Amino acid sequence: MNTPFFANIRIRRDTRANFAAAAFIPGVGEPAYETDSRLQRIGDGVTPMGDLDAAAYVDGATHQFGDDVRARIAANLTDPATPEGAALAEVVAASGGGGALAYDSTTGVYSVPAGSSIIYDASTGAYSSN
Repeated sequence: MNTPFFANIRIRRDTRANFAAAAFIPGVGEPAYETDSRLQRIGDGVTPMGDLDAAAYVDGATHQFGDDVRARIAANLTDPATPEGAALAEVVAASGGGGALAYDSTTGVYSVPAGSSIIYDASTGAYSSN
């Protein structure tokens, strides 16, 4: 008869600054968690913690992505060299605006080039087409 085996798994965790100061390199497949940014990264055994891709998380209270993830999404959406940015630039161009979106990280609002039929309604936070 098999006996159940119970174990506690502890994931290495610290602040982003402490991981960077220690030049921490997680082992192959080793998860590590940044307590300040709430990002988890999985090691490859050679890449420093801060250079690894991070897993996205959604805040349990607000149901929003964390600031780091939102900043990366905004950067991709406004850069026509990325697949996301190229797709949006095409939509903006088709709406008569030409060019890519711009993002204001202070207000969290994307601006559409002049001449576009896409408009932003600040009262609802929604974008629509005329």
